[in-house]
Amino acid sequence: MTEPSPDLRARLEGALGSTYEIERELGGGGMSRVFLARETALGRKVVLKVLPPELAASVNADRFKREIQMAAQLQHSCIVPVLAAGTADGLPYYAMPFVEGESLRARLDREGELPLAEVIRYMRDMLEALSHAHEQGLVHRDIKPENVLLSKHHAVIADFGVAKALSASTSSGSSGLTSLGVALGTPAYMAPEQAAADPAVDSRADLYAVGAVAYEMLTGQKMFSARSPAAMLAAQATESPEPVDKRRPSVPPVLAALVMRLLEKRPADRPRSADEALHELESMSTPTGGLAPTTVLPSVRSTRARLTRRALVYGFIALSAAGLVAAWFTSRNGDAPATNDEALKSIAVLPFANIGGSADNEYLSDGLSEELIGALSKVEGLQVAARSSSFSFKGKNEDVRSVGTKLGVTAVLGGSVRRAGNRLRVSAQLTNVSTGYNLWSDTYDREMTDVFGLQEDISRAIVDALEIRLASSASGTPIVKRGTADPEAYELYLRGRYLLTQRGASLVPAREHFERAIARDGKFAAAYAGLAETIYVASTWGYGAAFEAVTKAESNARRALELDPASTDAYIVLGTVRCVRGKFAEAESLFNQAISIDPRSGRLHYFHAFCLNRQGRPAPSLAAARKATELEPLNPQLFVGLVRAYTMGNRPREALAARRPALELAPNLLSLHSNAVFAYVLLRDAAAIDSVAEMSRVSAVADSKVQADLFRAIAAAVRGDRARALEHAQPYIRNPPPGREMPLAGMFSILRDENETLRLIDLAYSRLADQGAEVNYPTYNWIRSSPKFQAIASKYGIPLRIEPLD
Repeated sequence: MTEPSPDLRARLEGALGSTYEIERELGGGGMSRVFLARETALGRKVVLKVLPPELAASVNADRFKREIQMAAQLQHSCIVPVLAAGTADGLPYYAMPFVEGESLRARLDREGELPLAEVIRYMRDMLEALSHAHEQGLVHRDIKPENVLLSKHHAVIADFGVAKALSASTSSGSSGLTSLGVALGTPAYMAPEQAAADPAVDSRADLYAVGAVAYEMLTGQKMFSARSPAAMLAAQATESPEPVDKRRPSVPPVLAALVMRLLEKRPADRPRSADEALHELESMSTPTGGLAPTTVLPSVRSTRARLTRRALVYGFIALSAAGLVAAWFTSRNGDAPATNDEALKSIAVLPFANIGGSADNEYLSDGLSEELIGALSKVEGLQVAARSSSFSFKGKNEDVRSVGTKLGVTAVLGGSVRRAGNRLRVSAQLTNVSTGYNLWSDTYDREMTDVFGLQEDISRAIVDALEIRLASSASGTPIVKRGTADPEAYELYLRGRYLLTQRGASLVPAREHFERAIARDGKFAAAYAGLAETIYVASTWGYGAAFEAVTKAESNARRALELDPASTDAYIVLGTVRCVRGKFAEAESLFNQAISIDPRSGRLHYFHAFCLNRQGRPAPSLAAARKATELEPLNPQLFVGLVRAYTMGNRPREALAARRPALELAPNLLSLHSNAVFAYVLLRDAAAIDSVAEMSRVSAVADSKVQADLFRAIAAAVRGDRARALEHAQPYIRNPPPGREMPLAGMFSILRDENETLRLIDLAYSRLADQGAEVNYPTYNWIRSSPKFQAIASKYGIPLRIEPLD
C-alpha cells in the first residue's frame, strides 16, 4: 500500500465533500491513482480512480466523462460496473464497486502457472464479458491481469472504456499521454494493430489480449518477457511467441490451438468474435465441467447446421486442426480414434452446467438434462443411466472416463446452458468413454419457445452419433414427447420438478408450480404426475396429513395415466397409494405394468419393495430392493429398501451393513438413519437411536422436533426407562401429529402396552400413514396373537403372518 499525496487527497476530499469518505490509497500507476472510499449515502465501499494532475492537464474532462458514461451502460456479471463519473477540482475520476478478492496479476505473481480448469473458467468469464461489451459497440483496449479481478472463483473485468475515454478526450494536438510515457494499452498484451496505432482497431484487439493473458496463465510467463516496452511492442508486431504447449506440454492441443489462434498477428486470422472463441472454449469442457483430458479430440462429426454458421475459411482451419491433432494423438498413443464402435449403446446424460446466468436458472439446466434422459430412455437399443446416478456427479470435476466407468456406460453426454431473457444457448458434447474422444458436439441458439425442438435435435444427433438404427415404425416419429404445447406451462413444470428433488420446504412451492402448469394446460400429463408425487412425498416430510395426501395424490396420478398410459411416475404414485390403502393385488398389478414399461428404473423397484414390505413379504421385498440398488448404485436413497427388508426379516446387523455403500455417498442422508431405528431396537442399541434423534432435530423435516422427541422416547423404552420414554412422548400421545403414529406405537410396543399400541396402529392405518409397514417388524411379534390385533389387521389388510427371510 502506498501513502497518498497529501495535496491530492486534500483536493479530492475538498471537491467531493460528503459524497465519499476516503479511507486510504490502494496504489495506482499507469493512468490513474486508486483510492478506497465509502459512499456515504448508501454506506458501501467503492473504489475511486482519479487521473493524476500531470495527466489530467492533457484531457478534455467533458469528453472523458461522456466516454465513461457510455461504459457505464454495461451490465454483466463479469464486468465491474461504473457507478459514477465526474471531475473533482479539475481532476477526472470515476467510481466502481469494491470487489472482494485479488487481481489476476497478484495471483500470477504469487503462483505462476495456474491449473488448467481455472484457466478455462477465467477465459470463459473474460470472453463472456467481452461478448456483452462488443455487442454494445464497446472495446476495452487494455485487457491485462491487473484489470482482471478474481472474486468467488470467477474473473471480472474492470476499467472498461478507460483507454477509449483517454484516447477520445485527449486535447487536440496534445502529446501529453505519450510524453508522459503512458500507453493507451499495455505492451505485453497489446495487439500488433494497436501497437501500430492503427485507427481501425476493433474488438479483435481484445481477443488478442485475452490470448496473451491466457498464455501467461498457462505458462506463468509473459510471451515476450524481460524486454523494454518498446522492444515488447516491436515483438508483438514481428515475432511469433513460442507455442504454449511447448512451454507447458500438459496443455491439451485443442486449448493450445485456441490460445495461439487468438494471438495471430492478423486480426482476420483470429476468431471473428468473442462469441466464436467462447463456442470453441465451451466445446473443450468435459460434461462434468472441468477441462477436457488431453486425449479428447475436437469433434469432426459436427452437424451441417454448425458448419454453415462459420465462414468456409474457419471450417477449413478447424478441419485441418482436427487432422493435425489426430496425427498428434496417433503418434503418442499408437491408435487412431474408433469411429464405428458397435459397443456404444449405453449412455449417461450428466447434468448440464448453468453458466453465465443466475442461479435461479438451475432448474432449467437440470430440467433439460432430465428430459433428455427420459427421451433417450425410450430409444430401443440404448441403455441410459438413471437420473439419480448421473446427477450424483453434479458439480464434481471428475474425468469423463472415471464417470463412464462408475456408471457402467460407454458414452457420456454433457454440456452447458446459458439463458439470456427468452434466448437459450445450449452446448452439448458426446464423449467416447474408452478413448476420451468427442463423438459429436454442437451449440444451439434457440428461443425458449423452441425448447422441444432443441431436445429433439440433440436426441437425434446422439442416436446418429451412436449409430443406433431406429425401428422403421419409429424413424419418422419424434424421440422427444411433447407433453404440452404451452412453453410457460412447461417452464412451470421444470421448476416444479427441480423443487421436488430438493425435498424439505421446497415441496411447498413445488406443488404450487405444478398446479400453475396444470391451470395453463389441463392435459399436461407429466404435470399431474409431478403434482401427485409432490403431494404424497410432502406428507412423508410432515407437510400435510397423510389421508388427504393419499386421496389427492391418487386422483392426480389417475388423471396422469388417463392422459399418458406410459407415465411410470404416475404408476409409482398410484401403486404406492393403493398399497397404503391395503389394495395389494391392485398395487402389484400397477407395479408390474410399470416395470414392463421401464424395467431399468431403480425407483420403480424401490417402491415395489416398499409395497412388498407392507404386505409382510421380506424375501421378495429384499429382491426388489437389491434390483433397485443394482440398477442405480449411486442413488443412496434406494438402499433404504434393503434396510427395511432385512429389519422385517429380523436380521438387524445385515440391515445396518446394507447401508454402508450409501453412507459413503451421503453420510448425512436422514432416511438412511431414521429407517434403521428399529434395527437398533432389535439390537438394543439405545445410544445409536439417540444419535438418530439428534440428526432428526436439525433436519429439514417439517416436524423435526416431533420426530426427534419420539426417537428419544424409543431409546428410553429400549433402556427400560418407562418414565423417561413417556416424558419425551407425552405431548403427542393423545393426538399424534399425522405421520407420527407408528413411532409412538413402536415405543408402546417396546413397553408392552397393548392398549396404546393397538390404538395407535388403528389410528395410523385409518389415517393411511406411510410408516404403517413398521407393524410387520419383529418388534410387534408379541402382539400378533391378540384377538384385538387380529380384528384391526382384518379391517386394514395387515398380514397376520410375516413370511420368513431365508
